[in-house]
Amino acid sequence: MAGAAPLSAGHVKASKTILTNRHVIDCTGRETQKHMTVEITGNTISGLRSGLYGKRGEKGVRVFDLKGGYVVVLQTELDISSFGVSGRIIRGESLRIIRKGLVPLVFGSVLPTFTVALTLAGCVKPATTSIADMSAEKRWEMREFMISHWSFPKDPAQLEQFAKDGFNTVIAVPEELPDCRKHGFKAILAAPPEKAAAYRDDPLIWGYFVLDEPGRKKIPYTEVASKVAAYHRLDPSRPAYVNLNREDDVPAFISAVKPRLLSYDYYQWWEGQEIFFPLLEKFRTASLETGIPLICWIEAVVVPSGEIPTDNAARIRQSVYCSLAYGVKGIQWWAWRPFNRDAGTINSDLKQLGPALVRLKSVNVFHTPPVPKSTSPVPRDHWVQSPTKNLVLGIFQDKERRDFILVVNREYRRGQKVVLEFATPVLAVEKISKNTGKWVALPLSYEGKHQVAKLDIHPGDGELLHIILQ
Repeated sequence: MAGAAPLSAGHVKASKTILTNRHVIDCTGRETQKHMTVEITGNTISGLRSGLYGKRGEKGVRVFDLKGGYVVVLQTELDISSFGVSGRIIRGESLRIIRKGLVPLVFGSVLPTFTVALTLAGCVKPATTSIADMSAEKRWEMREFMISHWSFPKDPAQLEQFAKDGFNTVIAVPEELPDCRKHGFKAILAAPPEKAAAYRDDPLIWGYFVLDEPGRKKIPYTEVASKVAAYHRLDPSRPAYVNLNREDDVPAFISAVKPRLLSYDYYQWWEGQEIFFPLLEKFRTASLETGIPLICWIEAVVVPSGEIPTDNAARIRQSVYCSLAYGVKGIQWWAWRPFNRDAGTINSDLKQLGPALVRLKSVNVFHTPPVPKSTSPVPRDHWVQSPTKNLVLGIFQDKERRDFILVVNREYRRGQKVVLEFATPVLAVEKISKNTGKWVALPLSYEGKHQVAKLDIHPGDGELLHIILQ
């Protein structure tokens, strides 16, 4: 390879570490500087300079230097050939230019890497280890949104109510499969591999239960890995289920176990709200870095025992919708009560939202003030803004690169009139109906320079929007 060359307009030598397509590709030559800004002419990146901050190019172009070596470009089909990279960046994806061996954070969380394959001339075999290399060898996808519970009641009347509350998956032993079949539940089968083999071809089986909370129980991940591998050898098409909690080392677990699914529990109304969002950030990052689907547990009642408070529905709704904004593909309920309909009411929403949510990929998660610890505010140059406080904005795209926002009212004590402002021209905004699952148009208006959409969101609730950008 040729020696190092200085950075100059119109040319960037393949002399840096670029994180792309979920791999770290280590190249020789000059190391890139910490602060960089891309210059844009039309739709072509024409140069790279060190020591500058991001600036806006032509209308619709967003270029950021986010301090830490990342350059994030939001623009439709932006030509990146002058980087020495062949390919195109589609709106909402990120080109990461980082220091050799360094993977910094942006606003407290790691952004998703390209899903578009890019090639870098003159690169050698990857020499950097990242969580991206720890993913399962065979990628498994969730095709149906999960609404689950640890088990199901044995009393016939309670079981009937449980089924009406909209659960579609339960953890079950073989003897319980007839009831699962009768009521339409998929089963996470709790049976050793030699016994589970008899059910491998049964469409009722969702996956195989292995273990709960290995970190808390001090079970070595090598031991967990051998158990998971046995089920994966038995059934290459389904996941072996291991549930984690805050005591687990997520990268170490992924590296050792190579799971097909990430599941974790944290009950903010029982255990405290301080680390609810930091844990969502941590597990979302791991899920995106590896492409492993994420599901989580939520408590169905906000008190372990005693009288259920009147705001129970709003609080557990806030837990659910905040988790959905972080890209979880399933909600698992803990401590469902047969005399309380709060979880069931939320499940009816999930049945309408789930088919859309399970197909979306999380791109970003932002919070409006006051911004919780370890989370990200809305960047000033992002294409959607909001003056409304106490919101979570989950930014998503589908496989066709269409844009979606899950707008969540983080405030569970009161409803809010939410205002969304668009810095990029918008053709239309649609909201999915929780009654029908169909998309309905929201009115757009102008306030000053920006197009605006307004909607009412109940305490702790959320609304999924499809944003059709011009």
